[in-house]
Amino acid sequence: MAFDRDSYLSHFPGYYLTASCALCNREANYGTDDIRSKQGDCNLVGLKTTIAELWGCKRLLNLNWDQCRLEVRMGGRINKEEEIWMGVQAKLRRMGAWKAEWSVKLGDLASYHQLYGACRCGHIGYIQHKALTAKYGAGATLGDLKPKLQCKRNPEHETLIFAIAQEKR
Repeated sequence: MAFDRDSYLSHFPGYYLTASCALCNREANYGTDDIRSKQGDCNLVGLKTTIAELWGCKRLLNLNWDQCRLEVRMGGRINKEEEIWMGVQAKLRRMGAWKAEWSVKLGDLASYHQLYGACRCGHIGYIQHKALTAKYGAGATLGDLKPKLQCKRNPEHETLIFAIAQEKR
């Protein structure tokens, strides 16, 4: 996206930027709202200086403007958690699943029940509750399992909600 000299970060709320530098061998993604909260609103043409200040890079100031290899590209909109959850809930309803309470014990799940975990990134994964019952026991609750399960798409995310569906007969 070409930057207009009259455009500021405040014109792009909820977007993300990708910054990469071949000299520093560094790359990062930033939300426009995060940069505005740290550095204040800035002109999009001056983003190279703003990102260099965030990184603590002195090369931008020591080199001529055209010799610096820092590139800043505007990405797309960041999906908000509410939008992601609306999609997750719609998928679960289509699957015929309902939200499970944290107090549900693994022993309470019948063989025809299917257990799913949903993450904040929108990923819904099937969880083999029979294997978890063998590992943690029938008395383990879903609340006990929450910190032990991770999203397969984003391992740093924990499972936020559980859902149960019945197998189709």
